[in-house]
Amino acid sequence: MKKIIFFLSIILTPVTFSQVTVTLRQPPPYQFKVEDFWKVTLNNASQNTYNVYLYGIATGNNDGKIVDANTKVFALKPGTTIVTAAHVSPIQIKEKNKKYEDAIKFTGGLPTGDYEICLTVYNAENNEVLGNECISHSVEIISGIELLLPENEAIVINSSEETFEIFAGKNETKKSKHYDQPNSEPPSYNNVNGSFITFSWLAPSPAPRGGSITYTLTMSEIYGRQSAYDALQSNPEFFKASGLSSTIYQYPFIARGFKSGSKYAWKVTAYLNGVKMTESEVNEFSYSSGVQKLPEKKDRIWDIDSYNSYFPYAGSLSFKQKKSVSLFKFSGNGRIYGENSNMHGVGSDIPQRFMNFELTPTLSIYGVPFSLPILFSTQNRDSMQNMNSIAFQFDPSSLKDVVQSKVESEMEKYKDEIEQKIKDKGEKFREQIEQEAEDNAMKKLPGILKFFSYFKSLGLGTTYTVYTSNTISGVPVTGADIEFNPGIIYTAFTGFRNQKPIENNTFKRNLFAGRLGVGKKDNSHFIMTLMHAFDDENSISVDSANFTLTPKENWLVGMDGKLNLFKDKLSLEAEGVLSMLTRDVRDPDIISDAIPSWVKNTFNPKGSSSIDYMYRFKSSFTNISSNTVVSAEMKMIGPGFSTLGNPSLRNDKLGFEAKIDQKFMDRKIVLGLSFKNYRDNLINTKSATTSSTSILMKLGLNFKNLPTVNFVIMPNFQSNNKQITLTDSSKMDNKTWLYNIVSTYSAKLGNVTLQTTALVSYNTNKTLFGTYDYWTKTTSLTENVIFKFPLSVAASIGLMQVLERDVNYTRVITFDLAPSYTIKETWNISGGLSVAVDKDNNKKIGLSLNSNAQIWKFLTLDMRAEHNVFTDWSYNLNNYKEFIFRTTLSAGW
Repeated sequence: MKKIIFFLSIILTPVTFSQVTVTLRQPPPYQFKVEDFWKVTLNNASQNTYNVYLYGIATGNNDGKIVDANTKVFALKPGTTIVTAAHVSPIQIKEKNKKYEDAIKFTGGLPTGDYEICLTVYNAENNEVLGNECISHSVEIISGIELLLPENEAIVINSSEETFEIFAGKNETKKSKHYDQPNSEPPSYNNVNGSFITFSWLAPSPAPRGGSITYTLTMSEIYGRQSAYDALQSNPEFFKASGLSSTIYQYPFIARGFKSGSKYAWKVTAYLNGVKMTESEVNEFSYSSGVQKLPEKKDRIWDIDSYNSYFPYAGSLSFKQKKSVSLFKFSGNGRIYGENSNMHGVGSDIPQRFMNFELTPTLSIYGVPFSLPILFSTQNRDSMQNMNSIAFQFDPSSLKDVVQSKVESEMEKYKDEIEQKIKDKGEKFREQIEQEAEDNAMKKLPGILKFFSYFKSLGLGTTYTVYTSNTISGVPVTGADIEFNPGIIYTAFTGFRNQKPIENNTFKRNLFAGRLGVGKKDNSHFIMTLMHAFDDENSISVDSANFTLTPKENWLVGMDGKLNLFKDKLSLEAEGVLSMLTRDVRDPDIISDAIPSWVKNTFNPKGSSSIDYMYRFKSSFTNISSNTVVSAEMKMIGPGFSTLGNPSLRNDKLGFEAKIDQKFMDRKIVLGLSFKNYRDNLINTKSATTSSTSILMKLGLNFKNLPTVNFVIMPNFQSNNKQITLTDSSKMDNKTWLYNIVSTYSAKLGNVTLQTTALVSYNTNKTLFGTYDYWTKTTSLTENVIFKFPLSVAASIGLMQVLERDVNYTRVITFDLAPSYTIKETWNISGGLSVAVDKDNNKKIGLSLNSNAQIWKFLTLDMRAEHNVFTDWSYNLNNYKEFIFRTTLSAGW
């Protein structure tokens, strides 16, 4: 009898298993999150309805069971069922391997390794197995990318461009500050030569198994009030280079040049076998010829003053100059920019023809300025976030000047009385007496000025809120942005729409945030922050093959404090932020005794929710009298920490940074030194721990009648704790060095002013196995000749050398010539010739003609024509003849 039962069980078992076919959806490449357990399709081949539950388990090749979980019981009807949250919610994680517990808790996923993922369907009535499936999957976790050069907010100067400029409303021709003040303080160390921009970054680590990393460099121009992050999300790509194998990239002269006066956002994305693995934070740089081309605001303003007896009728309109604060004042600036070309730029997604319209009218009511910045561009695309924007804003910086002027004017009335009090009490009471006088003057301000002086920001429409870099920083919010700081009470609010819905690309996202605290934002304070950002899962339809696009939700709670001591010389800061990110709001609820009920009810955690935190401490010392600035900061950002208020923020790092800036001899010697060290793999999610050390040394010399000299040395060292083996080449030991020397000398020979600038730059990257070795050498000499009559000529010659992997050598010789002439101080005509020759490979010749004229009291018309010819000697495939015509109509009133 026992034998019969045994054989029957063998025969019937496969029949039972075949009743439910399990098809696990393959997780996204190189990652596995806990919610991927339930991405499954079930096919009930029988005619019966079963009450079932699902059991998922992940096992590692070396560590056995990693994590397992099961769902609630649900009815499985005959036919095909695509499992959703409604079927399986809530889920319960039953057991975690202690070795992997932190990784699952903080990141919601498995660390680097090879795994077997199994899902079994159980009959809830008798625990009979109805079906199962197992798949093998590899996970690769690597660090983020750190951008090195150009440094964030660097100023890239092209010294060969014209140096004369027409300023609307100021009937005069001005020269660059470099000519007017040859012995002034050296420019920022972030300045680099615009003819040879080198982009560099640190590689992600550790090197992944089974492939090599390639990079994509992406750049977009920043318009109007846009943040760098928004520019990359909304604007067409100014330039994009894909398939890069090295971490140093020389901007190619085959591409279009950067526009003077413009800002650019850039980032780097890493791919493994075509799969996106990680990307950098977003940096920006400004490109300039040393002179801004936008007109200055005029001193003249449209004035409506019903309190001035000068007018015969109250409310009359007059066009006159005034120093006093008026009841109504209308001012502003704007420009219309148009570009037309016969072809797309190489590596660019900019349309051949487009127009940008920027306008910022400002109405000041008794000194309180309200502006209406408008940006409209024909480059706007439905497939990207919205470029076009409008906002109604209050400008606190302008009001601050008005308030300060009135306070100083009020204090001037009592100057003798103040000095007498100081004389009676003693000089040591000067600061106290002057502060009391200033407080009394503030009390006499008109109520409207006093009220609006409490606002740190006030905007309706599209705004770019900045709380802290670890909470909200630069993401666009269309709605309201308010910061109100009366006395010691600080409050802030921002919301509503954060991003628009784009089919199969982005969900509609709303963001709300508030702050409450005591103190002043820029002074001693303690402030708490709460943010809630969430996607609308029904706002778009997602292609069934798109596994990475999911509707997210983010709750964030933070607090930051600052304490200024010793008359603001010493500053102590601290910040802590806790963030819960739900990667897919459609996932089932989660059951866990470790989660308090109030947390469940308030934040509704899902199976794809993970919580992590960050903290930082900073101290700084500033002594104005000795020109000394010293700071030190320690920061930890957990591997699962993420904020939708700053989506590009890099996580999984513990670091220390120290800086010192010192000026000597009345700023004739400027010294800067910074040290930065960090490590990743804080909870062993990666196969190795990577340490990175960056040192930046700066020296500026600026003595009268001698050349100004700026030295920059920037070494970066990156290594991990992997051991070198025959089968594993993921050991990393990279060394990147930058040497940069710029020297400028100005001299007068009779009626001619000469300025000579020499640049020598060397950038090198050395890797352990030489796979990604790379160096660039740049040398240039620029001569600017300025005559007493309004003519200037700038000429530059340069040599750029690139060697990649000791094999691919490139040598480019460049020459630039830029004459400029001004007629009657209102019309500037300039031209340009640029030649770049890569021997035996290619060459590019460019011609330009530029006209900049004041056509009315506050209008300036700028027109520029460019003709570029590129010849490909190597393959004769990339030849082109490009013509570009640009027109800008600017106004300032």
